[in-house]
Amino acid sequence: MKLFLCSLAVMHLLSPTGIQYSLEYAEAPAEDSKAPIITIAADETEKSSEENEKEVIPTITVTVGEDFDIKDRITVTDNSDDYRLVCYGEYDSKHSGTYKIKLIAMDKSGNTSSKEVLINVVEEPEPVVYYGENTYTAVYSDPGSLAANGTTTANDAYSIALSLVGMGGQCTTVANAFLAAYYGDATYSNCYAVSAEEARPGDVIYYADGGLGVQHYAIYLGGDSALHGNWQGSAQIKGVYVNNASAPQFLRPNGH
Repeated sequence: MKLFLCSLAVMHLLSPTGIQYSLEYAEAPAEDSKAPIITIAADETEKSSEENEKEVIPTITVTVGEDFDIKDRITVTDNSDDYRLVCYGEYDSKHSGTYKIKLIAMDKSGNTSSKEVLINVVEEPEPVVYYGENTYTAVYSDPGSLAANGTTTANDAYSIALSLVGMGGQCTTVANAFLAAYYGDATYSNCYAVSAEEARPGDVIYYADGGLGVQHYAIYLGGDSALHGNWQGSAQIKGVYVNNASAPQFLRPNGH
């Protein structure tokens, strides 16, 4: 005897002993032929016409040391809401490199879909400062070779400031290093006050409270840029107005 699955059917059967019994079958589920859909939150890049004609492996870029979990970038949708996602491959967000990961999603009906993704782990880029049409990469070096020879242009101030980015020491040490290179004969402690309207690149900025309860000195570079010594341990180019700090006061070295 063959048994066929019937929709909500009750079948009356005879056992080998002749005793009648019944089996009740649940309704057969509708056939599911749709595979899960995998969506990856990858980098947005423009594709060439050639790339549009073929599938390009999506890329996710993260910086070394970033708290990254690939599952946070993947979404799976399925009409049954019952599926498994498996990731094949390894990546290490603590070391730079490009890692290929294969994703496979399977629903309870056995339908599968797959995608590949590249995890691109890169080093933190060097700080870059833009001024006018010029671009400078911040690298600490001896500013002695950049002595200003009496010049007072904004680009000279930026060039010298950039040579000091990353320098250790107190804010006054960094300020004097800049002033020696820019003016040749100036220090932060030998200045006179000027108004904010009169301020120009190369002036000293004084904060009665630099935001940590102590006074602070910086070098004005024009606009809203200033060279701050001992900013989280080293010289950095940041804004003129500092969070929780007192109002900036501008000073100019005597004789300049």
